[in-house]
Amino acid sequence: MSPSLKAYFLAVVAALLVAPCLQAAPNRAALLTAKVLASATDGENGNDGGLARWDAVCPGVSGLTREQGEQLLASVSAIAQDGGIPLAGEKCDAKLHIYFTSDPRQLLRGMEKNDRSIFIGERDPGIETTPSKVDAFINSDRVVRAWYNIMDTKSYGSGETPGEDRGLTQRNEEPSRQQNIKHENLLTTFVVVDTTRLAGITQSQIAAYIAMVSLVRINPDVPLGDAQTILRLFEGPRDSAPAGLTVWDRALLKAVYGGNLESKQQSRGLARRIIDVVELH
Repeated sequence: MSPSLKAYFLAVVAALLVAPCLQAAPNRAALLTAKVLASATDGENGNDGGLARWDAVCPGVSGLTREQGEQLLASVSAIAQDGGIPLAGEKCDAKLHIYFTSDPRQLLRGMEKNDRSIFIGERDPGIETTPSKVDAFINSDRVVRAWYNIMDTKSYGSGETPGEDRGLTQRNEEPSRQQNIKHENLLTTFVVVDTTRLAGITQSQIAAYIAMVSLVRINPDVPLGDAQTILRLFEGPRDSAPAGLTVWDRALLKAVYGGNLESKQQSRGLARRIIDVVELH
């Protein structure tokens, strides 16, 4: 074999050996991003269980001019529709409350004093929001903070097992065996934005960030690492943040709202569904 031909074959072999590594790297990165986003959906203020979502979103905003408010609500509504999230009618009573204020603590203390039950909501018997959790939320130094009140709306028993079509398609051999499966609704959500700390943030960025923390229950304490998400908006230099929702953010919304509501492994399968959505698009 001539030296030139030998060199050619060696180059081909080297390329074949390197190719799998080049292909595997994006897959590992994708899996990591999906797992990070999935783990961030567990909520912050003591709401354990399955994925929480809206039956129908009815947003309201205060602290902005009328034009600014309409633009923000239009952006959030468009993101919701794109994610397959139902919207309530135009004359609905707002359940998603978005506040823009220069003094978040004063606003929240006033809300607490006026009606502390807004930080409790409806939960399983015996589960309450402790004053310390409310205080931690009010005293948080986050630019945007979100409080979620969750309501358990559905469970099955009498030996029935929910099917993938959300109907009851199978009975267990033992009729007395119960399948207690949580279906958690976002009952009310309060999103508070500190207007004194929005320098360098565009309208599209803040609208996208608010949409993410409004439409899905997000735990801001989960480290996001290098995940490609608008949720990292306030973590580093503003000019390096995404301009809006990333493909992974959109996939998270679609995966949360497109999954089987009655699945016992909603959170566990979320990362896989996120990747599936990204691959489809």
